[in-house]
Amino acid sequence: MFLKLIFETDVFDTAVKIIGNFTGKLRASINKKDMDITMEFYEKLPTGQYLKVSHDYFARASYAKNNTKRKLLKPLAKESIPIHNTFSTGRKIEKGSKLIVILGIRKSADAQINYGTGKDVSTETIADAKEALDIKWYTDSYIEIPIIKE
Repeated sequence: MFLKLIFETDVFDTAVKIIGNFTGKLRASINKKDMDITMEFYEKLPTGQYLKVSHDYFARASYAKNNTKRKLLKPLAKESIPIHNTFSTGRKIEKGSKLIVILGIRKSADAQINYGTGKDVSTETIADAKEALDIKWYTDSYIEIPIIKE
């Protein structure tokens, strides 16, 4: 089972606009050669209700630096995974709300599963995986959010 990491901002003391693309860099080490990253972005209203801010972000780590040439990660080495090519968004975040970012790994029955072996993902099986994915996220990771204060 993989748990997702949830990041929550402080309460916004004024309304802000998010206009543009989320960018950033994730720093991680894994025991495999690849992984599929997902991020979800929500506004948490003062009522506790959640509203989707943007389309979910998905990236295969081995293609994050160059989407035309696969470069496998080195197992157990600290890697930099750029966050770019995200969906552009335009949304007003209300005063009193928080911004929520959920970081996870894509492991879903309705999508191709990357077992991290370095093989062509379309031919990998659970038998190839051998051991579970182990991730160490580093605190020098960051996400840039294009915010304009009103």
